[in-house]
Amino acid sequence: MRTLPWMRSFQIAVLALALSGSHALATPVTGPVPPEPDAVAIAALTNTYLEASIGATTMGGWLDATLAGGAVNRGQSLIIPGPVVIGPNAGEVTINNFNNSTKAIVTFDNGAGGSGTVGTFLTQFNVTYKSGAASVTFDTFCIDLLHEVTDGQVYAASPRNDLDTAFTNGARMAFIINNFGTADLSSNPDQVAAVQIALWDLSLNNRNPTSFGQNGNGTYDSGDAAFIVDFRGNGLPVSEPSSASTMLSGLLLLGAYGGALRVRKFWGSVRRSV
Repeated sequence: MRTLPWMRSFQIAVLALALSGSHALATPVTGPVPPEPDAVAIAALTNTYLEASIGATTMGGWLDATLAGGAVNRGQSLIIPGPVVIGPNAGEVTINNFNNSTKAIVTFDNGAGGSGTVGTFLTQFNVTYKSGAASVTFDTFCIDLLHEVTDGQVYAASPRNDLDTAFTNGARMAFIINNFGTADLSSNPDQVAAVQIALWDLSLNNRNPTSFGQNGNGTYDSGDAAFIVDFRGNGLPVSEPSSASTMLSGLLLLGAYGGALRVRKFWGSVRRSV
């Protein structure tokens, strides 16, 4: 007997319902999604870097992106590694590449009206700074949680050599990048994530963090709610699907027979928010 298209769809839906009712798929996850395996290692490195930077008097420079003001292409402020020499004139930053792809949810509050929760990459950037005929390419990190960039973006910035006075913890920030973040760290994502987290934490002028560790709820912070990092994907708990949602899955499969459903993945749509 020939199987009609609608019968095939029905068979697919029935199979989906049967599978969703199996023991393996019906086991509930009652707590938050566990952190990714490298979360503990990243937090330990972050703690090490914060502790090592206590009392630092290191002078440093940064690329101030406020030159772009409210322009559509407004980018991030970036820290300048010690070995990199940049002239005094304003110019343009080009984001050549994100060196890493570790993801996290970051919640922050700078105590001065700047706050938010962003899905972001914990990454080192390869950038080119060009001013007139002069240009220099180097690896660096963001020190600006209020703005975002995308791979390939070009935006205005101005070099400054007052990192240690422009930021409450600027000397500690310069110490961390100069000791742990100047090399190309494409193959060391845990170190990159830890350097970026430490720099962001220190960039908030309403705090002086000295440690970093896990909370009882699975997130990580340096002792208060002003800066929190969640490595667990979207940071939301996952529970067992209800009967209604299981039935909906079957119905969606019926619709999927006529045309594949597209799912817009969260991380694929997130611009680099920092």
